[in-house]
Amino acid sequence: MTLWEAMALLMAFRAWLTRFPLGLAVRIKSDSRIALGAILKLSSPSPLLNTVVREIALDLSSGSYDISVLEHIPGVTNFFPDALSRQPPCPDPKPFPVELATANRAFIPARTSDFWRAGKH
Repeated sequence: MTLWEAMALLMAFRAWLTRFPLGLAVRIKSDSRIALGAILKLSSPSPLLNTVVREIALDLSSGSYDISVLEHIPGVTNFFPDALSRQPPCPDPKPFPVELATANRAFIPARTSDFWRAGKH
């Protein structure tokens, strides 16, 4: 599960943070302590999680964005992200939050070989 949490953060960083001026400092909130810890340390005992963290490290080193604060939030208070991550075709879908009906939606590009920048030479 932690791998997917970290992957969701990487995709969000690239979908949203690259739209702002280089070096924008942002506060990241997540209900995954392990994903936050791996991003904070830019390291993990898990090789797969390290693949994702390596991408974040590359983005940070290039100045694409800057993470100023990593903050854990309890899962029960993570209403909007939880509902958004459980949209159809999820096996147990949640209703789309009415409060977000007018929000701009970002479509994440496919994770092709172009997505994975850190492994390129």
